[in-house]
Amino acid sequence: MLANPFISFFVHNSVAIPLWQLAVFILIIIFFLMIKNYSVGLKVAYFLVFLWVFILNFSHFQAIMGDNWVGMSIFLLFGFVMGLFGVMSLFS
Repeated sequence: MLANPFISFFVHNSVAIPLWQLAVFILIIIFFLMIKNYSVGLKVAYFLVFLWVFILNFSHFQAIMGDNWVGMSIFLLFGFVMGLFGVMSLFS
């Protein structure tokens, strides 16, 4: 049994991603790799991962973490940093 509840959260839980969204993600990434437009492919990857993890599954993470303020703080910090990287990639 793991002592840290934040680590045990990731060991014992999973996040569901709809199959059709995963298929669209793969097709978009393949398309941008084929036309050699890597920066747009990375921007799409950033956006979709941010959408899946930090927007669609926020209530799921919030319900599982409950009163664990350290885990929720880390979750929100990574979401903010990932959103910041996404915005920075639009202007570079």
